[in-house]
Amino acid sequence: MALTSKKIICAAVALLCAGVAGGAFAKTGTTEPTHYLFMPTARINQPGELVLGLHEISYAFPGKLQIQASILDNIGRLSLAAKYGFHKNLAGGVGLASTFISGDFVEGGAHGVPENARARIGAFLTYEFGRPHYGLVLTGHTQIGDHFSIGADLGGRITPSSVWSFLWETGLSADLTDKAIYLYGIGGLRFNVGVPGLFIDVGAQALEFNIKHFGKGAPHAGMYFDIMYCFKP
Repeated sequence: MALTSKKIICAAVALLCAGVAGGAFAKTGTTEPTHYLFMPTARINQPGELVLGLHEISYAFPGKLQIQASILDNIGRLSLAAKYGFHKNLAGGVGLASTFISGDFVEGGAHGVPENARARIGAFLTYEFGRPHYGLVLTGHTQIGDHFSIGADLGGRITPSSVWSFLWETGLSADLTDKAIYLYGIGGLRFNVGVPGLFIDVGAQALEFNIKHFGKGAPHAGMYFDIMYCFKP
């Protein structure tokens, strides 16, 4: 089923309404998204805290454990994963590398996993260095299945004020099965305006492409959109 912009908007509105309704009498406090755009952060939310978004649905358990899933695209190149915080600056995840939704909006598949690929087992290890007004994240990742790949992504954050941030990422993935190297890049803005716990991301990206095709119709440009509601039920 093709995924149109209209369906994305409807899904975003439904998700937001469900989140606001469920969190109307909840605490929004310190709960935040635990990813940049595609990259995971080392942050693990406090136990019981919930994030509802198009790219991140996550729930934090005691013991620095968090479960995450992605409706659109994926975080850390995993669509369903368990994430563990080894340290405040270091976290790792393991799970399913697949794509839940295919169609025009995601340009033929989720980040790192083409829609015609079989599901794979994936893992990532992410290190984060951050301060209130800036941050850097470095993530190593691998996928094992019908293809075997390894790679690394680098992302940054600049937060001039409490209501918006600028986020950027670039990444490389080496598919050792096809002997191909893939690159991507993205930049966007994150807004936290008006409603406590509500975050909206908008951006533009160079969709992941085989470097052999650079200048031969690649890379293609794409949009990025996310809406997240973060709270503790």
